[in-house]
Amino acid sequence: MSKEAIATARKAYEEALSPLRRLTMTIDEAIEILQKLSQGRAILPRSAGVEAQKLGIEALKEVKWLRECQAWNAHEVLPGETEE
Repeated sequence: MSKEAIATARKAYEEALSPLRRLTMTIDEAIEILQKLSQGRAILPRSAGVEAQKLGIEALKEVKWLRECQAWNAHEVLPGETEE
């Protein structure tokens, strides 16, 4: 691996660690991490993916709750979601 590739990987790793140092992350950070994981191009600690997944799970619970309260259009499905 070249020095430039190592430096690039190190920078990506440090950027991935940034939200974990705060023990929280923004929705945008979680989306970015989850997109990288789904595309198989993530160079980050496993804990970053776990935290992003936890945030995603909580977001889906919120969507489910909003649908149950009829605060969300129950007929509107998310991309990739199948209808019940």
